[in-house]
Amino acid sequence: MKPAMNQISTMQATFEEDLPAYAAAGFEAIGLLEMKLPEDDNNNRRLLDRYGFEVSNCIVSVLSILPLQGVVLPKGDWKGIDFEGPKDTETRIRQICDAVRRLGPYKPSSVTVSFGSPDGFESARAAETALREGLRRIADVATKSGVRIAIEPIHPSIIHTLGQSIAETAHIIDDAGVADAVGILIDTWHSGDSPTLFEDIGLTAIASSVCMCVTGHLPATPTAWCRERARHQLWKSWVHSASSAMTLGRTQSFSRRMTFGCAPSRRQPRSVSPQ
Repeated sequence: MKPAMNQISTMQATFEEDLPAYAAAGFEAIGLLEMKLPEDDNNNRRLLDRYGFEVSNCIVSVLSILPLQGVVLPKGDWKGIDFEGPKDTETRIRQICDAVRRLGPYKPSSVTVSFGSPDGFESARAAETALREGLRRIADVATKSGVRIAIEPIHPSIIHTLGQSIAETAHIIDDAGVADAVGILIDTWHSGDSPTLFEDIGLTAIASSVCMCVTGHLPATPTAWCRERARHQLWKSWVHSASSAMTLGRTQSFSRRMTFGCAPSRRQPRSVSPQ
C-alpha cells in the first residue's frame, strides 16, 4: 500500500508547488485535482515522473453526474472549487467523460465522482434513470481509457444525494451493470461515522480505494502541512484502519494506494478503527 496525498488538501498551492512538497513529506503517489492541472499534459507527466510519483485517485472539475444544489460546505478555504457546476445533466456527463479521457494517460488508480442530487427532477425515477444512463456512458469511456471510476458517497450533512451510503451506492452500480468499470471510494470523512461501515465494505466487495481524511487547522505552506501530517502519530492508526478495511472485501478489487486527504474545517476527525 502506498500513501498518497490528494491535491485538494493543499487547495491554494499550484500543481508545481505541490510536487516538491509532497515528495519532501515522503508521499509516494499523488491524487490529481483536474482544475489544478496546467494545460500541457505531457509536461505534467514528465514532472510527475521526475518526482517518482504514481497517480492515485483523481478528482474531476465536475464533481457529480447529476447536478448538486444547495451544497452546505464545512468551514474552510474552498476558493477555486465550483462545487455545484453546470445545472444541465447532459453537460455534466460530457465534461466528466472529457476529463476521464484526459486523465487516462496519467494512469490513475481511479477517477472520482459522486452521483449527485435527485432534487430538481420531476420524480425519483427520472433522477435514477438519468443517473444510470450517465453512469453507463462514463463507465464506457473509462473502459476505453483504461481508467476505473470510483464513486464517492457524500455525507448527508453536505447535501442530499443518491448513493448516500456505501450499500446504496453499491446497489446503484450493480443495477446499472457497470461494476467492472466502477467501484466505490471510501472516504472516512463522509462514511467514517456509519455504524455499518465495515459490514458494508465486506458486503459490497467492489471498493476501489480507501481515502483517509483528517480535519483541522492547516499550516501556512503545503510543505509544512505535509510534513506535519506525515509525522503525526495518527498516521499509523489510519494506515492500520485502511489495511483492516481491505481485508473485509475482495482485496483484489482494491487499489493498493491509500489516499491521504484533508478537509480544511473545524469538524472533529472521526475515528475509524477495526471491530
